[in-house]
Amino acid sequence: MHLVLSNFKAQHFKNIASCRLAFSKGFNCFTGKNGSGKTNLLDAIYYLSIGKSNFNVKDQQLILNNEDFFRLEAYYNNGGKAELLKIEMAYHQNKTKKISSNNELIKRIKKHLGTLPVLLIAPDDIELIKGYSNYRRRTIDKVLCQTNANYLEQLSQYQQILQQRNYYLKNCKRQPDFTLLESYNYKIAPAGTTVFTLRKQFLNDIKANYQSIYNEIAGNTEVAAFQYNSDLLENDYANLLKNTLRDDALMQRTSTGIHKDDVQFLINEAPAKNFGSQGQQKNVLIAFKLACALYMQKQQQQAPILLLDDIFDKLDSLRVAALLQLLQKEEFGQIFITDTDMDRMQFVLNGVNSDKKFFTVDAGAVKEF
Repeated sequence: MHLVLSNFKAQHFKNIASCRLAFSKGFNCFTGKNGSGKTNLLDAIYYLSIGKSNFNVKDQQLILNNEDFFRLEAYYNNGGKAELLKIEMAYHQNKTKKISSNNELIKRIKKHLGTLPVLLIAPDDIELIKGYSNYRRRTIDKVLCQTNANYLEQLSQYQQILQQRNYYLKNCKRQPDFTLLESYNYKIAPAGTTVFTLRKQFLNDIKANYQSIYNEIAGNTEVAAFQYNSDLLENDYANLLKNTLRDDALMQRTSTGIHKDDVQFLINEAPAKNFGSQGQQKNVLIAFKLACALYMQKQQQQAPILLLDDIFDKLDSLRVAALLQLLQKEEFGQIFITDTDMDRMQFVLNGVNSDKKFFTVDAGAVKEF
């Protein structure tokens, strides 16, 4: 079963003053100039699933200029006509935001997370290959927090204790209290071990799909792989923390743990970060994200809504055709795509047999084409 976003309303969200849209259960395509608001629409859909913007900005910054609130409303169904779920999210300046499901108030966003699985591929995601390790960890966390409540709980606990431990290490003015540090270790080790175990299993689970999708897009001309790097691969975390107590005291931070985890992407056994072309790096990004989407579909028996922002950039026509052929498979659900060129969008989707709708976006105003 695929959950489908059928009807959508937005008011005062970023540069969108007001819009009311009905979507296709297949492909939904938004075109307009850069800065017109295409990405803002995708971020609004993302917000309805996650409860915050993809771009790590405060809710107050999402309000349209000279307004004091934003509001989002959406109806979801199973691909048919019956409406199963109504989601409303609103934020008033300097007030707590309101989230409701079928008119029932949701007090904690954790209760909502995973109900409407979503996965976004955006231009900034190239940092997954080229950027720092925190971007790769965050990408994995976004998937696992939507599919595994225990992962979300253990990761939250780990981050909370890590913050407390680091604060103490940085601010203790005398010889550190090693008994206190050991008490932190006692709490953080089980959470870190659980997160590590689930990350490792997740990466093992998506490896075959990642390689298969990369080959479908690239045409079997290269060998794509990735490697998980973690302090915990060959060490017990409790022992690691115990053995690095004095080092941590000197460095005034926690020097080992899952907050140092990383993934290295390889093409023909060479790091994609250093030796991959722009096209190859884009292939790596798309293959990894779509492998994540298939993982989410398998875990939840429900395909995530795919948000593809400027997806055709850096891809030649053969790879675009291969990607669209792939996205029509049954495992993928509803898809939202943005592009700057309507003619190109219509041309590349001409051979797509799925339902599709086209929209134009201009200064936050959205119209069906």
